[in-house]
Amino acid sequence: MDRIGPAERPILSEGAKRVTADLLQTINTIYDCVGDELDHHRCLAAIGEAVDGTSLSVGEVFPFFGRIRLIANYCVPEDAARIMVDSFSTIESNSFMKNLPRFPEGVPFMRRTFVSDEEHYQSDIYKLASEPWGLHSEGATIFSKSIVSAKFCGFFRLPGKAELDIHDLSKLAILNGHYMKAMKFQDRISGLETALLRANNVLDLLDFGLLLFGDQKSPLYVNQAAHRILEKSDVMSLGRDGLIFSSSKSQNHYEKIFSSVVGSRSSPTKGTGGLVQVSPASFRRPYNVVVQPISSHQTGVADATIGVLIFDPNAKRTTAIELFSTSYGLTKKETQLALHLAEGLSVDEYAKSHNVSINTVRTHVRSIYEKTNTTRQPELVSLILRLTAGLNWT
Repeated sequence: MDRIGPAERPILSEGAKRVTADLLQTINTIYDCVGDELDHHRCLAAIGEAVDGTSLSVGEVFPFFGRIRLIANYCVPEDAARIMVDSFSTIESNSFMKNLPRFPEGVPFMRRTFVSDEEHYQSDIYKLASEPWGLHSEGATIFSKSIVSAKFCGFFRLPGKAELDIHDLSKLAILNGHYMKAMKFQDRISGLETALLRANNVLDLLDFGLLLFGDQKSPLYVNQAAHRILEKSDVMSLGRDGLIFSSSKSQNHYEKIFSSVVGSRSSPTKGTGGLVQVSPASFRRPYNVVVQPISSHQTGVADATIGVLIFDPNAKRTTAIELFSTSYGLTKKETQLALHLAEGLSVDEYAKSHNVSINTVRTHVRSIYEKTNTTRQPELVSLILRLTAGLNWT
């Protein structure tokens, strides 16, 4: 096949160049909205402006419950949005939800593809939410579908705006595709942050002090046990250059081991860690300070390569119940219920034995499942057993 030479390639018009530049700028804005949480309002504003002031609304529908949850709007009359939510009906009486299974994901479609103008103009949703404001050119893009819900981005035009055409829909298809990717990126980031937070919660429940170091002498992370031990200790403290010992002998020994572990990253034979025993002035049993190489995936703390463990033989021990409860942010009642479920009690049996309503117990169960990312009692039991294996329950 003959290749097209540079002189034969089509040259973009100035108008096409402007459209391309505008789309690229909008795509850049969409990904710039990813952060601590996705800025949906800014995303919708950027997309809406790029498609000549098209009004947009992103949300999630629950067809079998006749419910809709709006996440963000752009250029949507406030009362119209409220009425759309309030008048949303069940799957049997809503043409959009009836046709939901056959809508492809990521492709913008107009309302008239699944309901005629005549039927639409006779519907309550049109008379209540569209006609009073002169809304037209209604349509939507399905972002994702599951058994119970679907995420979507609805669009329409306000009075004075032209009907959406194929060029507008093409822009929407391109930009919505990037919007969907940005949402997935945000979900991944949020998942990693949740995992990191949960990992750090677990590290805070360790019975021993833990300091994590990277390339610098100052620690990347210090758990609560380490803070408690160092605050009470009369022979150790934490300074800008890491651990400081009152005994020069202990200090030299610690720094020698620490340096050998740092060197082991370039030469594994140089050092694999060691132990420093530090006797408190109060004649209590000595602290054991262990220095060892680690990898960041072991702790969930990025760039951590050295772990310093401080064992205080007189410290209070953490129970398995405290570990489970704090790791997942459970309330006292939720923790009590989860442990009874782990022992084989049913929801009905728990409600009767604790003299609470079955609905209250079910509410707590849903909260437990959501916080622990489980969906069934066997999964919850397995999680509790894995998390608390080898720890005291009392």
